[in-house]
Amino acid sequence: MRYEYVVMSLAILVFSPFFGKGQERKEIDSLRSRLTEVNDTARMNILFELSMQYQFTKPDSAMHFATRAISESREINYLKGEADGLISAGRLKRDKGAYAEALEDIFASLEIYRKIADTKQIANAFNDISIVYAISEDYKQSLIYFEKALELFQQMGDEQGESYALNNIGIIHQELGDDSTARRYFIQSLRIKEKNNDLYGISRAYTNLGSILENYEQWDQALVYYFKADSVYKLRDDHQGAAGNFVSIANLYKLKKDLNKARRYALMGMQEAEQIGSKPIQQDAAKALSGIYEDQGNYRQALRYQKLFQALSDSLLNARNLETIESLKARFNATEKEREIADLKKEQELQKALVQRRTLLSYTLIGGVILLSLSLVLLYSAYSANKKKKDALMALNRDKDRFFSILSHDIKSPLNTLKGFSSLLMSPTTLLSMEEIRTYAGRINHSLEKLTHLIDDLLKWSMSRTGKHDLKFERIDMNDLVRNVVELYQLTAESKKIEIVTESEPQVFGFADYNSLHTVIRNLLSNGIKFSHPDSRIYIRTMAEDGHVRMSIRDSGIGMQKEMMENLFSLSKDRIRSGTANEKGTGLGLALSRELIAENKGELMVTSQRGQGSEFSIIIPAAS
Repeated sequence: MRYEYVVMSLAILVFSPFFGKGQERKEIDSLRSRLTEVNDTARMNILFELSMQYQFTKPDSAMHFATRAISESREINYLKGEADGLISAGRLKRDKGAYAEALEDIFASLEIYRKIADTKQIANAFNDISIVYAISEDYKQSLIYFEKALELFQQMGDEQGESYALNNIGIIHQELGDDSTARRYFIQSLRIKEKNNDLYGISRAYTNLGSILENYEQWDQALVYYFKADSVYKLRDDHQGAAGNFVSIANLYKLKKDLNKARRYALMGMQEAEQIGSKPIQQDAAKALSGIYEDQGNYRQALRYQKLFQALSDSLLNARNLETIESLKARFNATEKEREIADLKKEQELQKALVQRRTLLSYTLIGGVILLSLSLVLLYSAYSANKKKKDALMALNRDKDRFFSILSHDIKSPLNTLKGFSSLLMSPTTLLSMEEIRTYAGRINHSLEKLTHLIDDLLKWSMSRTGKHDLKFERIDMNDLVRNVVELYQLTAESKKIEIVTESEPQVFGFADYNSLHTVIRNLLSNGIKFSHPDSRIYIRTMAEDGHVRMSIRDSGIGMQKEMMENLFSLSKDRIRSGTANEKGTGLGLALSRELIAENKGELMVTSQRGQGSEFSIIIPAAS
C-alpha cells in the first residue's frame, strides 16, 4: 500500500458526492463569480472551497487558491481562514512529495485550530500529520495520531471523518502485515461511506479492499474492486485517485503475467501523475514500468525507468529531506508530550480543587445546621416569652406556623441543592470538566447566598419579636450604604439583564442602626429584582427632606393589586408570589423590614399598580 495515493487526506468535501464533472464545473464557476461579490471572512471561505474543489483535478489551481486564502486571511487577521489555507496547502505539498514543507504547514494549522477550538479541523490536522508519519514509515506514532483523530470524530458524531480515520488505521495495520485487522477496518469504513453516499471515500475504499484481496492472491476479485474504483474516479474527474489506481492495476496484471495490459495501465498511471505533478505516484509508476519492461526483455526501457525511479526517490526522501522531517517530527512529538503533561497537571489540580470544594461544602452544611438549630431555639424563646399574653397568642401562633413553614420548605430547598451538588462532587467516579465545575459552583454559591440571607432574616426577626437585639444608632452615609447593597446584588441583576440606576443627592446622612437599615434595603432591592422583567431598570433615589432622609426603590415590574398591598407586611402565605424568572420567596423580608424601620423611628411605605411596577420608600431621621 502506497500512502501517497491511497491514504485519505481527509479533505472536507464541500459539495454533494453525486456531482459529476458538469455539475462540479457549474459549482466552481458559481464560486468564482461569488468571489468578486463578497468580502472579509466569506471571501476567505470561498477561496478555501475552491482550493478543495481543485485538489484532485488541478492541484496547481488548488495551491493558488490556498495561498490566496492564507495571505488574505492574515491581512484581516482571520485565523480560521489562515488555518484552512495552511492545511490545504500542506495536503497539496504532501501529494507532490514535499513532505517537510507539508508538515510545517499542517503543524501551523493545528496550532491555530487549537487556539480557536475548532475540534473538527483539529481531528483533520491529526489525520494529515499521521499520513506523513506513515510515509516516513513511523507506523507506531502514525497509528497514535490516527486513533486520536478517530476519537475526536466519534465524539463529534462526524461519520465522514470517522470513516476516513478508520480507513487510515486499516492502512497502517496492512503496512504492519496484519491484513485481517486491516480488512476489518476497511469494511467498517466502507459501510459508513456507502450509508452517506460518499463517492470520494467509496472510491478509495474499493482500491484498499482490492489491495487486500491482491495480498491474498485473489486476483480476479481484486481487479473487480480496482475497476469499481476506476469508474468512480472517472465520474469525479479525480486524476490523483485514478493515477494511483492505474498503477495498482498494472502491478496486478504483472502478477497475472499479462505484461501488455500491465504496461498499458502503468503508462496511463504515469501520464496522469505527470499531469497533476505528483512525484510519489510517478515514482511508483516508474518502478512498475521498470519491472514490466525487464520481464518483457526490453532492458533498455527497464533501465530508463529504473533511473527515473531512483531520481524521484532521491528527490523525495534524500538524506537532507529525511533529516528535516525527523527534526519536525521530534519537535512536534515533544510539544504533544508537553501538552499531555500539562493536561495531566491540570487534571490533578482539578481533582485537588474538588477535594477543597468537598471540604468547603461540608463546613457550609454543618454551619447551616448550626444556624438552623439556633433559629429554632430563638423561635421557641420568642414563643415562650409571649405565650402568657392572650391578645398576642393568636397572632404569634400564625407567625409560628408560617415560621415553621419557612423552615420546612424554604430552608430545606437550598439545603437539598447543596446536598445534591456535594454528593456529585464527592463521588469517586465523577470526572467533571472545568465548565461543569463553574456551573455547579455558581449554583452552590446561589444556594448559599439564599440560605445565608434567609437565616439572617430569621435571626433578626426572632430577635426583633423578643426584644433581645440591641440597636446601635449612628450617623450613616446613605450613599455609601446604597453602594454596598447594590454591589451585593449587581451580578444577580445582570443575570436577568436588569440595570440598577442610583440617583442621589450628595452628602445625605441618616441616623439609624446600620445593620437594620442594610437588611431593609437589601430585602427591598432583592424584591425589586425578583419582580422586574428582563431588560428593565430599577431606580434607587436618596434625598434629604425636612430633617428626614427618604430612600426609594422603584421598579417597572409586575406590580400589585390593592388587595395584596393591604396584607403586604404580614406573614400570610396567600400573598407569596413567584418572581418573573420563577424565583421563590418567603414573605419574611417585608415583614421584617417593617418592624426594623419602626424600631429605627422610621416609616416604610409602598405604592404600586398592577403591571406598572412598585415603589418602596423608607423615611428615617436625618443625622444632625
